[in-house]
Amino acid sequence: NFKYDQDKVNRLGFYIKLYWDIMIGSHCRSSEMPKGLAFNTSIDTKEPYYKYEGRNFIPGKDNIEDLFIYNCKDACVTREIFDVQINDLQEIPFGIDHATWRMDLHQAYLDIDNCGFKVGENERKALIHKYIDWLVKLEVEFQAILKEFNIEEKINIASPVRIAKLLYEELKIPKREGTGEQVLTALIGNTLKNVKLIRLCEIILEWRRVDKTLQYLAARPDYDGRMKTTWLISGTENYRTSTNKLEEPIRPEKIGWAFQTVSKHGDIGNDLRSILVADPHYVIVNIDQSQAEARVCSLLADDEDTLRSYDLGDKHALTASKFFGGKEENYSKKLLGYECPERFVGKTLRHAYHLGIKKHEAMINVNTDARKYKIPIRISEWRAGECLKVLAQDTPKIQTVFHYTIQELLRKNRRIHGTYGASRYFFDEMDSGDLWKGAYSFIPQQTVSDKTKHVLLKVRKNLWHIKIVCEAHDALAFLIPDRSNLSDDILEIQ
Repeated sequence: NFKYDQDKVNRLGFYIKLYWDIMIGSHCRSSEMPKGLAFNTSIDTKEPYYKYEGRNFIPGKDNIEDLFIYNCKDACVTREIFDVQINDLQEIPFGIDHATWRMDLHQAYLDIDNCGFKVGENERKALIHKYIDWLVKLEVEFQAILKEFNIEEKINIASPVRIAKLLYEELKIPKREGTGEQVLTALIGNTLKNVKLIRLCEIILEWRRVDKTLQYLAARPDYDGRMKTTWLISGTENYRTSTNKLEEPIRPEKIGWAFQTVSKHGDIGNDLRSILVADPHYVIVNIDQSQAEARVCSLLADDEDTLRSYDLGDKHALTASKFFGGKEENYSKKLLGYECPERFVGKTLRHAYHLGIKKHEAMINVNTDARKYKIPIRISEWRAGECLKVLAQDTPKIQTVFHYTIQELLRKNRRIHGTYGASRYFFDEMDSGDLWKGAYSFIPQQTVSDKTKHVLLKVRKNLWHIKIVCEAHDALAFLIPDRSNLSDDILEIQ
């Protein structure tokens, strides 16, 4: 929250260093709990609820003294909460060290917020026309198929209520709860046999994806012409960041993108990223960690053979060969020059297996992502189950060591300790699927994300001439000076 205040203070010529943010402190103490000031006041102080005093204040009508008292309460309870957080974190192993280094992220993410990408307006306008034409073609095909079922009414694809009525009442498709992406994907993969009905569901999903892409393309850049986002350091329970558009109170209207929600894959991912261009004399460089979370899972499983295999070949291609037959080189991304459908299935199901995901959800994950990225493959629930059995035979220590150890830890203590001092309480019902899936994912996701953040801090400290423009959990995007195109005079000035 202080990023908003500091940005305004800096513009007035005052420069200060953040010592402690109680939202970040609350996140480090218990990442599953709410982090707002009102909640922390209720559990850490004796002050009755007072936030309405500021929200209901009407300038010119109410006594200004009431607003001053409200502001003073904000300051006083913040100090009280700080004292409680320090005491609580001292009882957690490495708690103070963890919170202290995470406070250093504040200035780093404020600078990334203010940087953003230059926008290529010509590319953006051309893509807007492309995606409008795409939407129109989908709508024409959709209505043509409906006519074959004697439905002449023009259906609003954007309305979930109307789509539900169409599918479950008029077309008599077996009723499900809602018409979300996972629901329709499951219907396509497991239930529907009629080719026309399958195509209708595919069009609905494709239309939504294209419409969402069009919203990204039409989004306004910031007032300086750069596409920006705002990062929330305490955004997730596993210590990953999250991103939002710029909106009130940061900006008076919605501006920019939520960068981490923008697809990186397929033709749509390439299109969206094509409008983000480098500044003059700079190049955009993206660096990520190779198969990072899978490596952490193998390490936690004490599976040194599997861990070593990630460096000896293409692990996902090898997995694909065990699913579909043939040899590793038949599916190797390095040899083929692209990711083939079979390798995609191998990669997606290996990640699902590491998190203890069962065959139904695994099928949905594969089919949903394949459709998003226009990968020509679809698997059934039975096929997903058979592939998961292959993975269980191939890497049994994931279940017998990694999963078993996490389960034993949670039965003894609801808090799991990760790396870099991070830890997390788990409050879900014991032995529930949500509890185990969340617990299995915690250390891999937190470790990879926090390693990225440590690299971010080191780059800022040692490579001051490089601009960091985006963080995506296991990756960082940089604007790096392109010295090959700089004149001797510019290099000398630098």
